[in-house]
Amino acid sequence: MRANAVAGLMSLLLLAPNASRGQAPAKLEFEVASVRASPALSGRDALPLGGAQSGGPGTDDPVRIVFSHAPLERIIADAFDLTWDQITGPDSAGQRYDIVAKVPEGSTAEQAMQMLQNLLVERFHLAYHLQTKVVPGYELTVAAGGSKLKESAADPNAPVPAARSDAASMTDEDGFPVLPPGVRQGMRAPRGRVLARFGDTSVSEFARWLGARLPPEMVREGGGIRSVSAPILDKTGLTERYDFTFDYAGTVVVSPGILPSIRSSVESALVKQLGLKLVEAKIPWDILVIDHVDKTPTEN
Repeated sequence: MRANAVAGLMSLLLLAPNASRGQAPAKLEFEVASVRASPALSGRDALPLGGAQSGGPGTDDPVRIVFSHAPLERIIADAFDLTWDQITGPDSAGQRYDIVAKVPEGSTAEQAMQMLQNLLVERFHLAYHLQTKVVPGYELTVAAGGSKLKESAADPNAPVPAARSDAASMTDEDGFPVLPPGVRQGMRAPRGRVLARFGDTSVSEFARWLGARLPPEMVREGGGIRSVSAPILDKTGLTERYDFTFDYAGTVVVSPGILPSIRSSVESALVKQLGLKLVEAKIPWDILVIDHVDKTPTEN
């Protein structure tokens, strides 16, 4: 869901009258939710810099959403379906949170996102506004020879399993990760190459993966940027879901000075492997501006 869609949904939920009673509908919220600051972890227990998230509608644990050792920026990004670099405002680096929330049965993914937004407002007193800026980026288009993508044979209604640490532990004969049932993305980075496999994935989802920037903590701690590292807008017109692999020369995290060579490799691989190309363009980019957020959540 894009930010303007989120804004529209919120307006409808908060302002639309109930046709039968002339009253606003009840606020969407979790049945129960625990929000706590994460304890410090030892080296053996360390999680990825972005923490971990699992569960929710559409997964194999639809009535429970769990964040473990997650930075607040990551939780906000998930709540509004945005990437890290689409969020700006007060710096909340250094503090991480554990959240366990019970989702009412039958809730949709969009409703669960709204519940998470409401939880952030209630517990962290999150205040924000939405902006759309025109920024330098790329349009992902179909190359001259046409798309080489093959439609996915996966069941679109199959649940996505909760996050698994072994999702990319098995590889095929070419070194690409083998995806467990329901897992849609896996990536390896052996010896100066990035090998990624995508299952039941839309082109717009791939564009977001390709252009995603690192979380703020990774930028601060590692001083690096990932892949193309720029906003990418899907302009291919391809609306199906696809199974494919994608690889390019480089590393997942690179210093800014190496970025031009990574970008060249990515652009070449897109044309040869997928029949897609990147075109530099000024594109609209949704930004969530945080006006206020507490670092200490209210008590459960």
